[in-house]
Amino acid sequence: MQSIEGEDGSLLEHQADSDQEDSRGLATLGEIEHRIRESLSRLPEDQRLALIMRHFENLGFKQIADVLHSSESAIKSKVYRGLCALRDELKRMGILEADCFQTA
Repeated sequence: MQSIEGEDGSLLEHQADSDQEDSRGLATLGEIEHRIRESLSRLPEDQRLALIMRHFENLGFKQIADVLHSSESAIKSKVYRGLCALRDELKRMGILEADCFQTA
């Protein structure tokens, strides 16, 4: 195989290293996505639904309350509890290291 840069093949090697880094990054992201889905599946259904609607479907608390036939305050509580449980599960799995709700 001939190098684009010349005899030493530096550009070709750099490109190969970059491709390997990209592949590792995608594999890591895929693993994180898998673990998040796994963690979400362990949440109680009411917390999981409220959390998914709020943070993945970008619905407001009122909209979620209407869909789930609940009050806005109950939905806020479910979302908060779901986030806390998800955070704890991701910390247990080693994905999160710090408490994401800490204040500066």
